[in-house]
Amino acid sequence: MVLEGHFITHSLQTKFRDDSNSIYAAWKFTRGLTAPLFLFISGLIFTYLLLKNKKQGYQNNRLTKGFKRGVSLICIGYLLQLNLYTFFTSSKPLVTDLFQIFHILQCIGASLLIIISLYLVKSYLLRIPLGIYTGLLSISIFLTTPTLLQLDYSGVPRFLENILIISANTNQKVSVFPLFPWAGFVLTGATLGTIFHQFPKLAHSLKLPIVLFIIGFVLDGFYYNILNFLWYLSANSGLSDFSDVYVFARLGQILMILSSFIILHKYKAILAKPFQWVPWDKELFIKIGQNTLSIFVLHVVLLYQGFFGWNINQLISMKLTPWTAIFGAVLFIAFFVIYIKYLEQIQQFPNKLYRSIYCRYLKRKRSRFSQRSYGV
Repeated sequence: MVLEGHFITHSLQTKFRDDSNSIYAAWKFTRGLTAPLFLFISGLIFTYLLLKNKKQGYQNNRLTKGFKRGVSLICIGYLLQLNLYTFFTSSKPLVTDLFQIFHILQCIGASLLIIISLYLVKSYLLRIPLGIYTGLLSISIFLTTPTLLQLDYSGVPRFLENILIISANTNQKVSVFPLFPWAGFVLTGATLGTIFHQFPKLAHSLKLPIVLFIIGFVLDGFYYNILNFLWYLSANSGLSDFSDVYVFARLGQILMILSSFIILHKYKAILAKPFQWVPWDKELFIKIGQNTLSIFVLHVVLLYQGFFGWNINQLISMKLTPWTAIFGAVLFIAFFVIYIKYLEQIQQFPNKLYRSIYCRYLKRKRSRFSQRSYGV
């Protein structure tokens, strides 16, 4: 979804972006759902694995791994916003206003660090289930976002403002995925991850996905009514009006999708029978899921001039028709499938190249030494 969504967004001609076209409208809906789903799943998987470890507290090795992953995601996110090409060829500064924005990798990384902090509080201070912490914090983030957007940030460094919100000052680059409201999706995923861990039998039954689907349906269809009622109850709280916060509808859509996949997984043996002739490569499929970070980083480099500043994207930017854009998206995805399939060989290539060059160097050096020894 990320790869095809970004490719088509980047390549499709402007004249074909017609919201009245049902096909384009359906695609645009899935395009808008991709990032919340990505964030939600990140929080769910991370928290589930964190709690699943036999050793808890500081002895939990997932804690160290999670901290390193969170910090590395933040660092990688900022590094991808540098442009080495323009720095060396056009004498432009390496750190521009683009470097200050908070993108999805930074958002996920910071959210993982928040989950780790809540996990430590739960382990050593207040022994309340982690899901309660993450659930309450996620709702608080969603509901307070309109208030934060109304505040005056003139005295706050732009760097910090971009971490928190999408700035109203668009004279410079603004964040795409600040913590408010996007960290809320990671934390709601974390809440569900704690439920999956605490009630494993319930997670594999039909009860939980049906409940999740009903909750999702209610949120998607009636979020405005629910929020309007909550706003009426908290009208004197000092918060800005949050009755039209659409992220709750997105959350509902995610829950419906997730519950549908759980049900499909439960009946996978029956559903797979008509497709037994398809040569699925399960190991490759899992391998792709285990290397999403490298896929994401490489696609940013290719499509958005990340880090190196390569202008490959200019070949397709806003130039393709719908059919050519779809065909290009398929090729784009196929490229990454091949990339993951031969990832080990690709990773070993620099070492092999280095050994080859070094061996040639040693041979020449020995040859010269032997020639000198024999007085040639």
